[in-house]
Amino acid sequence: VDDRLIMAIVDSEEPQQERQNDQVGGGIGGAGPAAHHDLQAVLMRQNFLLQVMQQNHQQMLRALNDERRWNARQFRIINNNIRVFGGTIEGSSRIQQANSGRILQHRLETDVEGLEPEEARDMATLSNNPKTLRELWKEYKFGIDGRKPAEQFTGKERNRRVGGLKQKYYRRNVVWQCIQRLTNKDYTVEAAIGKIHECYGHRESVSSIINKMIADRRTGGHPNLR
Repeated sequence: VDDRLIMAIVDSEEPQQERQNDQVGGGIGGAGPAAHHDLQAVLMRQNFLLQVMQQNHQQMLRALNDERRWNARQFRIINNNIRVFGGTIEGSSRIQQANSGRILQHRLETDVEGLEPEEARDMATLSNNPKTLRELWKEYKFGIDGRKPAEQFTGKERNRRVGGLKQKYYRRNVVWQCIQRLTNKDYTVEAAIGKIHECYGHRESVSSIINKMIADRRTGGHPNLR
């Protein structure tokens, strides 16, 4: 009896164990294709990102090579220019200064009307045609376009005949000294200029006012400007 009971229990457990095995096997089999698909997607994404990184790296290398070539060209141009101007930066500066001096001397000697040489700046020269007494006074106290103020001219600079400088200084100095004299009497510059216009006219040109002031100076100057 005991043997028959044991065999019946074993027979009843075998189908239940098979069902459990089928369920476990079915679960593993069902999850397998989805996991494989996800893994393929990850690998494809990694491969794409690797390709993008490689492309960016190649572009950076090309850009760096282009910049190196451009810098090399610019360096060659600078070296060629330095050799043309004397072999060194210092030599090129000296040659340029010498050339500028010769150009300036030639232009001052010819005294081209209306021409304002750029090389004349920072030197003891006068402008060609000041339009107002205010501009004339500015030339005396501060200089025009970077020139040396006429007030600071040395005796040698004032008397230089090149470019008619001596004549220009002599004529304009009549106005400069008149304004200076009036400001020493507590007139403002604007008031002094206005007083000159009251004596010689508000519509007169600078050149005409200078001519009249020179003529009056022979008799001691205008009475209202003494």
